[in-house]
Amino acid sequence: MSDTAKWYVIHTYSGYEKNVARTIMRVVENKNLQDYVFDVIVPTETVSEKKDDKIKEHEGNVLPGYVLVKMIFDDDNNAWSAVRNIRGVTGFVGPGSKPVPLSEEEVINLGIEKKSIEVNYKVGDFVNILSGPFDGY
Repeated sequence: MSDTAKWYVIHTYSGYEKNVARTIMRVVENKNLQDYVFDVIVPTETVSEKKDDKIKEHEGNVLPGYVLVKMIFDDDNNAWSAVRNIRGVTGFVGPGSKPVPLSEEEVINLGIEKKSIEVNYKVGDFVNILSGPFDGY
């Protein structure tokens, strides 16, 4: 069994992402699976639309038809089976019936988890840029 939770992608019917996310959290609570399923996210972004000379903002799905879940995958636990059998879930993304976790790079690029970097300099210190458009400054 892997003790580290990873992010997995669940395919759902389009338009049912929020319902599926709520249902997953309810099933996790009812079946006492908090030790296996840690977080459920429907990636959204604020979308501005101009209609009749008025700008309206609303939340739009970044990945329509998909829900992200942070869980421990194990063939022996009931968590992934419980999630897979929720109404509106068509399956996990991956070959066959085995889900494939997102890589750390994919998680960062999607903005699910932020990676913080600590630096040991302060305002007023001189730094040397080693790469990128400001290389050599």
